[in-house]
Amino acid sequence: MNNSQQLIAALLLILLPVWTGLVQAASTPGSAQPASKTNPHLNEAAKYRIEFDNDLFVGSDNQFSSGWSFQYHSAIASDWERLESPTQQLARFGKRLPGLQNDTLYKRFNLSIGQIIQTPAKLNESKRIKDDVPYAAVIAVQSTWIAYDDETFHGIEVSLGVTGPAALGEPSQNFFHRLLGINEAEGWNNQLNSEPVFNLNYMRKKKFYRGGNSSDLKWDATIDGHAALGTLFTLAALRLETRIGRNMPRGFTYYPDPIGHSMIYDATLSPASPSRPSLYASVTGSAIAMGRNLLLDGTFFRNSQSIDKEPYLFMLNIGFHYETPDWGAHMDWTFTTDTVETASLDAAEDADNAFGTIMIEWKL
Repeated sequence: MNNSQQLIAALLLILLPVWTGLVQAASTPGSAQPASKTNPHLNEAAKYRIEFDNDLFVGSDNQFSSGWSFQYHSAIASDWERLESPTQQLARFGKRLPGLQNDTLYKRFNLSIGQIIQTPAKLNESKRIKDDVPYAAVIAVQSTWIAYDDETFHGIEVSLGVTGPAALGEPSQNFFHRLLGINEAEGWNNQLNSEPVFNLNYMRKKKFYRGGNSSDLKWDATIDGHAALGTLFTLAALRLETRIGRNMPRGFTYYPDPIGHSMIYDATLSPASPSRPSLYASVTGSAIAMGRNLLLDGTFFRNSQSIDKEPYLFMLNIGFHYETPDWGAHMDWTFTTDTVETASLDAAEDADNAFGTIMIEWKL
């Protein structure tokens, strides 16, 4: 077997148990519900979430181009031993992780599979474009363990995957381009080489302000500290998260994650009036120090195409959220300052990064 075939085989060994667990979750919906609730609210029940990210939502098609993830979130539990999941042993591994043993916090396990794709600006160019971002794709699985309530949040995530042809960036992107009647990308033969990727993420949140009437319009603010270490992203981030709306869920808003940059989680609790829908908006500002970004720095274990990146950036996310007791829909827009140094960038490429995100979730 050549290197690409070996990586594909390894990826299948990683993805198969994850996919099996997600399928089991769908076929046994009652197994993941807390024993104390026969019909829990969406925010506390086991659920699926589909996340789709694309820069076409902001009229672009370069740098971060698209991403998707299919997520499973367990029902909340009072401790790790009571938490139920199709991947039981993996879920209960949370009791061994630092900072997640507080008896007063709810516990939740999240499992996902997803892909991200990056392309340069000139999609009709088949030769390598040296002064632009490289063609790159990553496909990965993520396991996340969180402990939280309405005041505080602790989370740890592990991501395992692969970059290169085994990440299926070319067939994925060109399939959707054909579907939408857009010209196919011609330069995928220049994509980053195949190699495994690994990332470890830690996140801590603290809600420090709240106002309004709990049964009507209310608002809150949260400070968020986040660190990532791995071959995909190495970074440190500080975020200010704000929400305002009617019948908002307790807990914390999810910040869209195109694999490894942030974390995939669900840290919500039922709102003050569980039978009524929730409608709210969120605004999040992030200051990020970027040590490593595989999509710009290239592969970790061998030389590959790269481009000079900006070590610091600011990110703004604006989201609108609608949730019922059984399903929810979310739309987010994300904008950044320059992520690459403009002096080394093709004039056709955007120096910053922007994309939109659609998320749909439903209770099992």
